[in-house]
Amino acid sequence: MKLTIFRSTIRGEGGSSLERSLALADRITSLLRSEPHLSRMEVAQGIELSPATVGRAVQNLIDAGSLTERVQASRTTGRPRMELRLNPRFAYALVADIAVESAVLGLVDYAGRLIFRKVLAQGMQDLRLAVDGLSKALAAVLQDLPPVASRLAGVGIAVTGTWNTAQHALVFTPNLPQWNGVDLTALFRSLPTARLVIDNDTKAATLGEMTVGAARRLRNFLYVRASDFGIGSALVSNRTIVRGEDNMAGGIGHSLVSSDAGLPRCRCGRRGCLESLASLAVIEQQLAAGGDKAAVLQQSVDYLAPAIANLTNLFAPEAVVLGGTLFKTYPELYPALVQASRERVLSHIVHRFTFVPAEFEPHSALMGMAMEVFAHSPHHLGALMESAAGPVETPAVEEVER
Repeated sequence: MKLTIFRSTIRGEGGSSLERSLALADRITSLLRSEPHLSRMEVAQGIELSPATVGRAVQNLIDAGSLTERVQASRTTGRPRMELRLNPRFAYALVADIAVESAVLGLVDYAGRLIFRKVLAQGMQDLRLAVDGLSKALAAVLQDLPPVASRLAGVGIAVTGTWNTAQHALVFTPNLPQWNGVDLTALFRSLPTARLVIDNDTKAATLGEMTVGAARRLRNFLYVRASDFGIGSALVSNRTIVRGEDNMAGGIGHSLVSSDAGLPRCRCGRRGCLESLASLAVIEQQLAAGGDKAAVLQQSVDYLAPAIANLTNLFAPEAVVLGGTLFKTYPELYPALVQASRERVLSHIVHRFTFVPAEFEPHSALMGMAMEVFAHSPHHLGALMESAAGPVETPAVEEVER
C-alpha cells in the first residue's frame, strides 16, 4: 500500500505537551481522512513516527471517542487485521462557499463526509444583506440539528478574492467590490460558534481535494478552479499550499493573456484578464448573444491552455487538478483543455505530469473549509475529547452524493 507521508505543519508543535499531543492527533486524523481503514502500523509509517509513539496517541484518541478500532470483516485466516476509523459523529464543521450570485452551505462530519448541503439563492453583492442572510441560514442549520450544535468544532467560510489573513479582510475581490477591506470576522461575530475560519475559495477547494479528494495521494500539484465568474489557482508544494505574503500567492484569474485594446474590461478595470475572457459567465453571455457553441468553447480553451501551460512550465508539478462549475457545465471542455495545454508544455516536462479531474466539485471548497475548521480548532477539539462520554447522537441527515 502506497501511503502519503503526513508531516505536521501546525504551529506550536514544539510547545507544551498538550500542543504536541494535539498536533500529533491532527496528523493522525488527517491521514485517516485521506487513507481510511489503516492499521496502527500503517499510520506510523504514514506519519513517520515510531509505532510506540503512534500507538499511545491512537489509544488516547480511541479513549476520547474520536477514533474506533475494529477487526477487518473480510479476513478469515491468519492474525486478525485491526483497522482504525474516524468516528464521524465526534465533531462537525458548519461551512459555506460564497460566490457572487449565491452561496452554498454545508455540514461536514469528523470523518470528512458532506452530510448536508443547502443553496442560499441570494446575491452576495450587497455586503450587509449577504452577511445577514448567511448568518441566519447558518444558525438555522444548527437550530434544526441540536446534536450537531453540541459537537460543533467551528464555522468555516470560503470567499472569492484575495483573503488577507493579517487584516481578516478581502483586499482584492472585483467580483464583490463591497467586500473589499472589510473585517469579515467582526461581521460574522453573531454566528453561534467560538471558532470562525475564513479563507479564499480556491485555496479551500485545494485543501479539500488534497485531503479527501482527487489529490489525496499527490505531493506537488497545481489546482485550477474555473467557477461562474472567476478563475482561481493554487500551488501545492510538499503537501503545503503556497500562500505567499498574507495569503496573496496563487491566482491566475487576473493574469493578462491578451493585449488586444478592443477587449471588454475586466471587473478589475483592466483588459485582457483570463477570467474576463474564459469564465463560465463569459461563455454563457456569448452564447446568449447568439455565438456558436463550438467556437465559443474553443475560444475559452485558447485562453485557458496557455495560462495553464505557463504555470506547469514554471512549477513542474506532478499533476494539474482541474475543477469548478465551468467543467461541470461543459464537460467537453475538459479533454479539449487537457490536449491544448499539453501541446504547449515543454517537451521535457510533458511526460512527467498528468491532468486529474477534481473529485468533490462543486463541494471542494466546503470540504476544504471543514478541514481548516478541524485543523484550526485543536483546543476546542481537546475539550470535546475531554467531554466525550459514550456514543454521540446521530443527526437526522443523509450524506450528500457527489
